[in-house]
Amino acid sequence: MSSMKFFKTPTTAKAPASGVCDRDQRVRVAEKLKVPSPSKGTVHDKDAFKETLRKAVYASVLCAFCRGLELIARASTDESWNISLGTCIKIWRAGCIIRSDYLADFLEPI
Repeated sequence: MSSMKFFKTPTTAKAPASGVCDRDQRVRVAEKLKVPSPSKGTVHDKDAFKETLRKAVYASVLCAFCRGLELIARASTDESWNISLGTCIKIWRAGCIIRSDYLADFLEPI
C-alpha cells in the first residue's frame, strides 16, 4: 500500500509543530539577541511597501509550490514511479492545483 507511505519534507511549520522551541525559550532567545519589541511603524512610501509585500507573498507561494514538487519527486524516486515534474507543472498550470500561469512559467525550466 505505497500510497499510504509518508515522506519527510522540510516545512516552515516544523519547529513549532514539533515543539522544538516553546514560548519561554523564544522569549529568552529574543532577550539574549536583544530583539526589539514589535512596534507600530510608519510607511513613508506606500507603493514601495506594497511591492515588498507582493514579493514576500510571491516568495512564500513559490516555496510552497517547490515543497510540493519536492514531495512528488521524493515519492517518485522511492517508489520508482518515474513522475515527470514538468508534466506535474503543466497539469497544475491547467488548473488542477494552481491557476497561476505566471508561477508555472517561472518553474517550467525545472
